[in-house]
Amino acid sequence: MRGRIPRAAIVYLATAAAFAVIDLAWLGVMVDRVYRPRLGDVLLDGVRIAPAVAFYLLYVLGIQIFAVRPAVAESAVSRVPHATSRSVTKRLQVRSVA
Repeated sequence: MRGRIPRAAIVYLATAAAFAVIDLAWLGVMVDRVYRPRLGDVLLDGVRIAPAVAFYLLYVLGIQIFAVRPAVAESAVSRVPHATSRSVTKRLQVRSVA
């Protein structure tokens, strides 16, 4: 067990990485198009790192608690491919019989 990264940590880091990529892409495109014209002087000129890091750590934790863990617990993630492959197989069988 020594030297092994817990599964929860891997899932948390993967979720954080995906969220960071999506959020950075969104903010990179939309700040000047949407936020700056509407918020104007309310926006800061720079980024405050400490509050941003605290927000993202808590937000990703919330995603883990309310979305990822329940999906894994119900095996929703693993059921989707099986259900899809079964329905495709049934459709192919019905078409070949008809």
